[in-house]
Amino acid sequence: MGIHTEEDRLINLPKSHCEERMLALGKKKYELKKHVHEKKKSMIVLLTKTVFVSKEQRITITLNEKDEKSTEVMIRSEMISNTQVKDHGENQKKISALFNYLEGRNSENQVSDNDETDVKKSARPKSSFFSFGKEKAKRDMCMMATYLGGHKDLDKSLRGNLEIYSNEVDFTVVGPRFRILPSEIKKVTICSSSEIVLNSKWQASLFKEKLEKDRNASDREKEKKNKIVIDYVSDDGLAYCIFRAEGQFEVEKSLQKAQDLINNFIK
Repeated sequence: MGIHTEEDRLINLPKSHCEERMLALGKKKYELKKHVHEKKKSMIVLLTKTVFVSKEQRITITLNEKDEKSTEVMIRSEMISNTQVKDHGENQKKISALFNYLEGRNSENQVSDNDETDVKKSARPKSSFFSFGKEKAKRDMCMMATYLGGHKDLDKSLRGNLEIYSNEVDFTVVGPRFRILPSEIKKVTICSSSEIVLNSKWQASLFKEKLEKDRNASDREKEKKNKIVIDYVSDDGLAYCIFRAEGQFEVEKSLQKAQDLINNFIK
């Protein structure tokens, strides 16, 4: 396995629309290596057309239909040269360009395989699609997650993007959103439903319907470490914000990365 970066986003377009756009771009700008199409889930594998063999990338795009109007999209970019030791940000540049194109913020001409062009276009980090009216710091990670409760600014469970920057944690969906700053965070914990059941404070933070679903889950599901709890100081004192990771191929690995990133900026 080569050096790689991957990112998940919830795209407000039908799966068929996302698939058509990615295939059209792939056939024109890349070498299409594989296309597996199913009604609810599809996969597209592309190779970059670069003259620099050491910078060749394999791009895997996975599309999961959430509903008729939205799609969970995972893009993974991997350096496939045996001589490449660092990617120098090439994987993230490619992922960002593809997501920008899919979300209508780039034309296909702006998704280039020319290294010089990519560097110029990516020199200034782009802000998040759901910005808060200010320039964002560099985003270190974006993972799909379901908000399960614990923040005063959002009183219902929604699926969206849990984004980790060098200076804050954001949860963004279409419309509702909230932010947790490093100065507010006290602790971050990866846990399972079984562990939440044993913690009365975590239980009190969950929406009631989510707690019932966890209680009725199978024993195997209850033991999965697919949740992350952020202890933070709110206006009312210590609170617990809980998320469940969604759409990840390696859930525990993704959550571990999220925990490490948060711990790094609260130290």
